Amino acid sequence: SELHDGPLVIAAAKGHSDIVGLLLSTGANTNAQQSGGWAPLHYALLNKDEDMAVNILDYQPDINLPTRAGAVMPLHLAATAGLTKVATRLLDLGADLEAIAGGGLTALRLAVQDGNLETVKMLVERGAVVDSVGADNYSVLEVALAKGHVSI
Repeated sequence: SELHDGPLVIAAAKGHSDIVGLLLSTGANTNAQQSGGWAPLHYALLNKDEDMAVNILDYQPDINLPTRAGAVMPLHLAATAGLTKVATRLLDLGADLEAIAGGGLTALRLAVQDGNLETVKMLVERGAVVDSVGADNYSVLEVALAKGHVSI
């Protein structure tokens, strides 16, 4: 329940950047997770709140912290959201480029299926495996074509 999630998780989930900043500045745990394993950084990225994500990153959270359900990591969410600058920073900080979320999905696969060309280019330049296949047996290229993302 929300009562057990803690104030930082709740503030991040609700998009309250000012409260997140205040809590971080007073030493709140950046790796606090709600029951499903979602931490403040996960919520900032899920909400496509680049400023909040950068603020949280300044407080050195675990950048490879997976959710309990789906093993979703911050890089997966940044790729899905098309937040290339945040994804780049995550990689610079040591995020696992080839981490696999539920369904056998990598950050590259998620960026491709959502048509985030800039993020796709950056991930490939950083060495993402381009011929990986998800649990659905589709390659990254097949997904791009199926979704109509021919520019990828």
